[in-house]
Amino acid sequence: MQLAEFHYQVLNYLDKKPYTPGTYLEKVFPNKKERIEQTLKLLTDQKLIFYTVATDYLTYVEHEDLEVPQIQKLGFCIDWRFCLTELGHVCLESHEKEIGEYAIQKQELKLAQDTSKSAKVDAFYSKIISGIAILISFIALIHDLFF
Repeated sequence: MQLAEFHYQVLNYLDKKPYTPGTYLEKVFPNKKERIEQTLKLLTDQKLIFYTVATDYLTYVEHEDLEVPQIQKLGFCIDWRFCLTELGHVCLESHEKEIGEYAIQKQELKLAQDTSKSAKVDAFYSKIISGIAILISFIALIHDLFF
């Protein structure tokens, strides 16, 4: 599924602070305030997060049977509290793994570029030294022939 970096930031925040109200997220991301509601709707539609009135896991589990049908009838509201689903956790962990792999590949590329530059410098100096060696051999040959 295709998500923007901002979506992953919201997922990451909800992973660290579950049962956060949507209105609070507007304060956490003040530069993206106009995007929060649409982001939460998208993530809810994708089943990456769910909304509840519970403030913690125990309360949610205790009243889940009563709450879920009622809150689904009411529908989405920015005032609800949001929490990651298992699919949301999987998506977030997959993204973090991809970011880690990308960082490793970036380091490997930089190392290869540095090695390539070093090899080019080594080759340049090797050519200079071999040229000097040929010149010295040529001078020694001329010296032996004429002196």
